[in-house]
Amino acid sequence: MKNERSSLPILRSAAVRGVCALLALVLAAAVPALAQPAPDPMFQGFEPVGQFALKIDGKTDPKAEIYQSERARAILVISSQLAQPVLFNLGSRQVERVGFMSLAKRDDGSIDILADADITPATVFSVSEEGASVNLDGKTLALAARKSLTGPHKASELTAYDPAYARGAAAYTPNDKLLADLRKEAKDIRIQVFFNSKCHVCKQMVPRIIKLDSVLDDSVVHFDYYGVPDSYDDPLMKEKDVHGVPTGIVYVDGKEIGRIVGGQWKIPELAIKNTLIKAAGASQAS
Repeated sequence: MKNERSSLPILRSAAVRGVCALLALVLAAAVPALAQPAPDPMFQGFEPVGQFALKIDGKTDPKAEIYQSERARAILVISSQLAQPVLFNLGSRQVERVGFMSLAKRDDGSIDILADADITPATVFSVSEEGASVNLDGKTLALAARKSLTGPHKASELTAYDPAYARGAAAYTPNDKLLADLRKEAKDIRIQVFFNSKCHVCKQMVPRIIKLDSVLDDSVVHFDYYGVPDSYDDPLMKEKDVHGVPTGIVYVDGKEIGRIVGGQWKIPELAIKNTLIKAAGASQAS
C-alpha cells in the first residue's frame, strides 16, 4: 500500500501534464497566426524600374534590384554587394539603410517597406549630371540614369529594358469586338511606333500597343518600334517629319494613310480602326 500511495502523485502529475499539453494544442489551433505588420502608407508599392543602373566603385552591378516609389519620392536599391538595402530619399537627399526584415515583396514583384521598418539614416548623397552618388561603408555608390533605347527594337526588348512596360502591357485588356474587326482586314497593315523610353506619356501608351501586338497575329498588324534619343534629335524623326512621341505612322500596302499621336493611343485597337475608316472614306471621296 505504501508503494501504491507514493505512486499516486506521480500518476496525477502525468495526467495533469497530459491535459495541459492537450489544452495547449487546442489553444494554439484557436489563436490565429500573428499577422505581418502593415506597410507604411508612404513607403508601399515600390515598383521595379529599368531606367537606372547601380555602379559600385565605378563598376555596374548588373544584378542590382532597383525599385522606385513616385509617391514616396524614393529609390530602393538591393545588391548582394551591399550589407543592407539602401534607400535614396530624393526629397531630403538622405541615404538610409533598410533592414531586410523590413521589406515585404508582393506577388506582382513590387516591394513594401513595413510600418515598423528598421530604417537607419546613413549620410547624404550628392547630385551631378550623371546621377546621385554617395560614399557608404567604404564603397562609392552611384545611381545613374541608363541610356535610352534608340533605333529599331522589338517589343520584348522594351519590356526587358524597363519592367514598367511589362506591367502596363499586362494590365491592359484590348476590346474583343475591335480585335475581331481588325482581324477581318485583308490589307497589309504596318505601324511604325516612335517612342522615347523615358517619356512619361510613352510609358502609359506604348505598353498598350505592346499588349495589342501580342494578341494580334503579325499578319494582321505588324508593329515596328523605333526609339529616339532624349534630345529628340534623330535623323529618322526628321525624315519622317515626326515632332513628338509616341507617334505611330500607319501604312497600308506600303503607303502612309495616317498617324496616331500621344493620348490617341489610349485604346490602340480603336485608334487603328478609326484611322483605317478615315483613310477609306478619304479614298472614296477622291
